[in-house]
Amino acid sequence: MDMARVLPAEAGPTPSAADLEAYDAILGNAARLTFRMVQHVHQGKVTTFRVDADGTKDAFSILVNHDRARPGENLANNEPFGAFVADVVLGDGSDNRVVQTITCSGQMDWKEFMYNKKSCPPVQSMDRGDQLTLTSGSPGGATGACGCPKCDKEIEYKVERSSGASTRLFASKERNEAQCRRAWCDCLCWITFFGPICLSVCCAHPDWHYELQDASNAPLGGASFTHKQFTCCYNECCAKNQPHKSFADLGSAPLAARRDLVASVAMRIGSILATPATG
Repeated sequence: MDMARVLPAEAGPTPSAADLEAYDAILGNAARLTFRMVQHVHQGKVTTFRVDADGTKDAFSILVNHDRARPGENLANNEPFGAFVADVVLGDGSDNRVVQTITCSGQMDWKEFMYNKKSCPPVQSMDRGDQLTLTSGSPGGATGACGCPKCDKEIEYKVERSSGASTRLFASKERNEAQCRRAWCDCLCWITFFGPICLSVCCAHPDWHYELQDASNAPLGGASFTHKQFTCCYNECCAKNQPHKSFADLGSAPLAARRDLVASVAMRIGSILATPATG
């Protein structure tokens, strides 16, 4: 058992006031953030995302490892399963100006991690003295009454603050009706066998569309996040299921909610990197 893995208590370096102010200025002045994966080392050892703020390239980055103490090592199949540390850093991260750290302590039981995600420990972070608890799930259920795996699937990435505030990125079935149509098309195309193969190779799945919401699940400043989807070949070779080329339109969302949105995307990146191989 590997007990040297990162824990949420190991929150990372303390950001300086100047760096926090610079990060707030980037988010406060941005209308759109675009997330680009620029490094995904073989076998999922580390993932690096650059984030463009409007016309400013590499405004900040998200650097993800399995363990801060052992950077570059692939520990996805080691206990605790699913553990990761994600640092949000200014620029390209070369000067280590960390402004927020998102961590997950993982799950000691492999079966519980893979088949009962609700039992996994939540992801944690700190922001301006607030302790953040980040969770993800499908509150509407994974399968609709018609049997379609997409019809009633509603996905949320939720951030709860110790101060009592909370936000969530929510993908409703109404915003993502194209997912259902594509799922039925994939199923019916199996009648001709080669249909779904050609469809997956030539046509990307529909993008997932999320709305930023407040604690009462009301829209927050018109902000949204679009998770880009790709053809199976491009996903396997380049995107790796990550939110590569995805973007957030920030609308008039308040600053803290914008930081929550970035933290939610970092959680998504880290959870994908840390998923154990099943083969």
